[in-house]
Amino acid sequence: MKRSIISILLLAFLISNVNSQTAIKDSSSAKFEKAQIKNSNIYDFFQQYAEFPPDLLPGSENKNVVISFIIQKDGQIDSVKILKNPGKSPTNATLATLEKSVGRWIPTKINGISVDKKYYVCFNYLFSNEYSNLVRKANNLL
Repeated sequence: MKRSIISILLLAFLISNVNSQTAIKDSSSAKFEKAQIKNSNIYDFFQQYAEFPPDLLPGSENKNVVISFIIQKDGQIDSVKILKNPGKSPTNATLATLEKSVGRWIPTKINGISVDKKYYVCFNYLFSNEYSNLVRKANNLL
């Protein structure tokens, strides 16, 4: 049911460059590997571990939390920033989900060399129509 009431849109890991010690002579031939979470697809990981904020009510508007963070060369998370904060509850749920990923990151690599890289992620908390209809029917029975 969790999957039917929460949708997490990870905005394709919008990548922006962060200062790095790695110099690349010809960027057209560089081999780029995005950061990954060990033993899991990143989309599956965030969807599996995200908790729906319990105080959001059926029929309430969607809540989007946008965060940025850096995955360092050693796989640690740094410089977490809240870029869009729709309220305490969804923001705390997002930060708790990100915290569950600590120690699981495989860093971004360019030509096989680990580099610091900044990522942007959007967590979209929404009620599906199916769930809202079930809640409405249950309320009518009471």
